[in-house]
Amino acid sequence: MSTDNLHLRLHRIEKNYPEPFTISDLPLLLSRHHKRKVKRVLQGINLEIGEGERVGIIGQNGAGKSTLLKIIAGTAMPSGGELDINGKVHAVLTLGVGLREEYSGRENLYLEAEALGRSRSEIEPLIGDMIEFAGLGEFIDKPVKTYSSGMKSRLVFSSLVFVEPEILMLDETLATGDQWFQAKARHAIHKLCERGKIVIVVSHSMASIIDICSRCIWIRDGMIAEDGDPREVVRKYEEYQRMRINAKVDVPVSRQVRVTNPASVLIESMQFRQNGVELVSGTVISGSALSIEADLRGLAGCRLPQIAMRLTRADGLLLLHSDSSLELQGEDPSVSSVTCTVEAFDLGPGRYECT
Repeated sequence: MSTDNLHLRLHRIEKNYPEPFTISDLPLLLSRHHKRKVKRVLQGINLEIGEGERVGIIGQNGAGKSTLLKIIAGTAMPSGGELDINGKVHAVLTLGVGLREEYSGRENLYLEAEALGRSRSEIEPLIGDMIEFAGLGEFIDKPVKTYSSGMKSRLVFSSLVFVEPEILMLDETLATGDQWFQAKARHAIHKLCERGKIVIVVSHSMASIIDICSRCIWIRDGMIAEDGDPREVVRKYEEYQRMRINAKVDVPVSRQVRVTNPASVLIESMQFRQNGVELVSGTVISGSALSIEADLRGLAGCRLPQIAMRLTRADGLLLLHSDSSLELQGEDPSVSSVTCTVEAFDLGPGRYECT
């Protein structure tokens, strides 16, 4: 097939999967009016990619990236929308799938090329260059089952580069190779696209996306959040990820005022501070030191006052307990402020109670 007018066009592509059910759901499923719930993985994807483009697709796990690639590759059918592809697609979505483990690397190069529509006679003049590109040395004639994941990546990519699929899709394939091979692979991808091929790369390596791609698409919650210059899209994605991580790690702390001896002592207030700033919202950021300040009243009647601070998880697990004796000083020992500082305040996402 000629590379003239190679393109991918996706119009309002959707993909839904039915939600799993249990035996207890069977009566509802048999009901005439019951509709089984579905999970929407892709929601109205509109996308057009033309010849010579190097497109990176990014997004957090579960965003729909791999599902989108499977639909383009033809291994999954969309639930709705239109798909127009002009060009032969070859997708490496799972490393090593298609390799014959019992065969040698050399034999697999021939088999991979034949699977892409090239005859053995067409591959014969290229086999030396393919082997040199893979850089596997004496392992090229050993069974693939003895290869590491990085060696398999080299073998698969070498066959692709020299056979030149018209539309090549890679899902984290380059991540397993060493830096030397990744540099060779990036150069090969650029050369492919200079000859009019289309390359689509899905990766969690933002540096690779910026280095390899001429365009970047950010998939979020099954939709296209951004589409444009890789540096700009990656910047927005990383900013979103930082906000998302902070939002999950920020720990709501309930400021309970507990009176240990109503007749004499009252904890009037508690303040939480990080980096010298009072946390008005009652949230703390994991990884920063935390100071808890308490204003006390009515200590004059206490001979040996002590203050304790406890931090518990929502399920009741005690994470921190600290107590110390107070030395009453000043003209009015009935009023005092105490501070408890936790230097390494590392918590996971969730709700916590501080008392």
